[in-house]
Amino acid sequence: MILRIGQKIVCILIMFRIGHAIKKNAADAIEKEAIMYYRGNPTEVERFVPFKSEEGESFYHYSTPIWIEEYCLKCHGKKEDAHVTIRTKYDTSFEYKIGELRGVMSIKLPASHLNSLVWSSFERDLWVHLASFSGMFFLISWMLNRYVTTPVRRLSAGIELVARGNYDQPIEGLSGEMDIVGKTFNQMSKQLGQRENELKKNEVRFRSVLSSLYEAAIIVYDRDGKVMSLWGTPEMDERYGIRSVDMVGMSIRDTVSPAYVEQALADIRTVFDAGEKKLVEYIVNVPGGSFWHETSLSPLRNNEGSITAVVGFVRDITERKQAEEAHLSSEKRLSSLSRATFEGIVFSKNGVFLDCNEQFADMVGYKVEDLIGIDGLTLVHPDDRELARSRITTGNEEPYESRLLCKDDSIIFCEVHAQMMLISGDRLRVTAFRNITERKRMEEELIKAQKLESVGILAGGIAHDFNNSLQTILGFISLAEMHKNLDVKTHEYLDNARKAIFQSKNLTLQLLTFSKGGEPVKRTVSISELIKSSVTLALSGSNVKCELCIPDNLWMVDADKGQLSQIFSNIIINAYQAMPEGGTVRVCAENINVTEKDHLPLKKEKYLKITVNDNGTGITQEHLQKIFDPFFTTKQKGSGLGLAITYSIIKKHGGNITVESEIGVGTTFSIYLPASQNEIPKEFALKEMDGFDIKSIEEQAEEKNIASKGKVLLMDDDYAIRTVLCKQLGNLKYDVEAVEEGSEVIRLYKNASEAGKPFDAVIMDLTISGGMGGKDAVKRLLKIAPDAKVIVVSGYANDPIMANYKEYGFKSVLAKPHEIYELDEALQRVIAETH
Repeated sequence: MILRIGQKIVCILIMFRIGHAIKKNAADAIEKEAIMYYRGNPTEVERFVPFKSEEGESFYHYSTPIWIEEYCLKCHGKKEDAHVTIRTKYDTSFEYKIGELRGVMSIKLPASHLNSLVWSSFERDLWVHLASFSGMFFLISWMLNRYVTTPVRRLSAGIELVARGNYDQPIEGLSGEMDIVGKTFNQMSKQLGQRENELKKNEVRFRSVLSSLYEAAIIVYDRDGKVMSLWGTPEMDERYGIRSVDMVGMSIRDTVSPAYVEQALADIRTVFDAGEKKLVEYIVNVPGGSFWHETSLSPLRNNEGSITAVVGFVRDITERKQAEEAHLSSEKRLSSLSRATFEGIVFSKNGVFLDCNEQFADMVGYKVEDLIGIDGLTLVHPDDRELARSRITTGNEEPYESRLLCKDDSIIFCEVHAQMMLISGDRLRVTAFRNITERKRMEEELIKAQKLESVGILAGGIAHDFNNSLQTILGFISLAEMHKNLDVKTHEYLDNARKAIFQSKNLTLQLLTFSKGGEPVKRTVSISELIKSSVTLALSGSNVKCELCIPDNLWMVDADKGQLSQIFSNIIINAYQAMPEGGTVRVCAENINVTEKDHLPLKKEKYLKITVNDNGTGITQEHLQKIFDPFFTTKQKGSGLGLAITYSIIKKHGGNITVESEIGVGTTFSIYLPASQNEIPKEFALKEMDGFDIKSIEEQAEEKNIASKGKVLLMDDDYAIRTVLCKQLGNLKYDVEAVEEGSEVIRLYKNASEAGKPFDAVIMDLTISGGMGGKDAVKRLLKIAPDAKVIVVSGYANDPIMANYKEYGFKSVLAKPHEIYELDEALQRVIAETH
């Protein structure tokens, strides 16, 4: 079906069934294209495309599909169901199905005609719309000006007044809804004014409180440390050289010292994240200088409880820090002083150790950490604890002496100085301990030495006089033995008397050990055999066994063998006397190096240590303190000189002796002798003549028909000695002259030399009472007669001059009492010497 609208517009209805179009409605090419399009796109409802006719004219083709629906089946369903008219008119328009494409409605419009219609319609509509819009614009403008612009201007003016702080000027002249807005704003303005007044009052109170804190401020930070708000006192502004208001907007990096910046930022973020308060300290750098800040950081929350900022309450603690630093510096100096001093320093409270220096720890043999927290009284000797406790409780600061117990069970003496001091805000007792153990020992040694010196002075005088008496007695015994008519019994009596004299001589030697002149005659010797022989001799005939532990590599010592033999014998005798039921004495020797840790009153050198140990009854502590005192003894028949002599001999050898004992266990003596610096010992031999016969000497002189052995000058202040010696020497064919003191020796020797009859030898007593003794006499004699041959004799057998006689100009030496053969031998030897 083709419809023509006007000259150019053509409407075509194309009907077909399954591709068989009604012939008069057959589709052309563009319409077939449309049919194929709808078959391929069944959901499309229209299609509008341009095309050109065969004549080249431009058209627009519009089409829409026609689909079989249910109502179409009334006529085009089954043929028998259709109306008779339709059945008569159509033969093939039946058996349609719902959803089939039956045809399209096609409209073709010439492009020129369509464009003309569109443009004409556009112009008409444009003018209509312009007229409508113009009217609407003027109407709206008038209404806006009346109902919006004017009221808004009045509102704006009112808002500006409020912004300037004028809350008392209300907005008026409004109507309608704007009037409601104006009244609401007026109410808000009034409330804002009231609140601002309250805020001003609060700010005044806030600043008053802040000012009372002197140098303080309140700072509000954001998460990045930027200052959002700041309230500071005028004093802080002045001191810091910058106004608080000028710091708003600055970062924490601009004020906090670089060393603390990262920590400060971390603290702010911690408060943000954890929502907890935090107290921090930093150094800030501002134009006024560097200052210490103590800041209390707290989270600032909004109405919803979210943290929006961090508030810091800041206080200037520079002066406090300076005071703390000064105090800390003082404490450091005190601590450094305690570390640097040689004394032991202890810091305590109520007797409990809080700290101590290394010196104190070393003093008592502990580590510092072992002493912290202990009760200091546990280190004090039980006998001294009450005194120490009293000083601690009363705060008495007077110095005192106390004994301390060391870790190794040893005891040291200390001089204690204590003072209460304020340290770190706490009152502590600072105690200085000075180790005076060495001084105490030296004082004891001095007391012992003074005792020995006192006894020595007395003993020296007694020994000298006693030896002179013994010399006289021995001389007369020798003269008595010269008689030819003596029977055997008388000769035996005289021989026993001689032995008693030499036993008495040993006693005087012991007494002389205490005298100032009891110096040992030292030689470099090995003491291994000396120890063995002394022990064997002392224990001979006893029921005590001996164990020796003496290595072959013992160092040499510079010593007097006779004196050392005496001390070993004394100690061994004490040992076996402590074991009346028998037992064992153990003697050991070893090489040692003495150090400070040994706590011995000795030089830090090499020593030989000899220990003598017994398992006897032991010695009480009370007696140990006096064991080396002269004349102290616990034995009924003891003289009290044995250990005192031992002590004196060891001291004169540069050594030391100690003793340890336990009741029922035994006693140990430890002897320390300095090792010799000489590698090769100086061997020497003493010629001994036992069982001599004075007659044989005289007979030898007679047999040889000797007219004179020599001219001798004898000097001695004892008349009896001069008498007996002159008789003895005369019997031995010596020409003797005797004088009392040194000046006579000088005179006679000079006269004899000038007369051409010089003396061959001179015998001088070392000590002359009330006159010139041998020491001065030999010096003057050698000035006038350098070749004079002088023999020194003395009752002070251990006088230093006797030990070193050659240094004083003497040719030989004899100790009283001496045998006549010894004097004869000495005279012959010195007379035979040639210069």
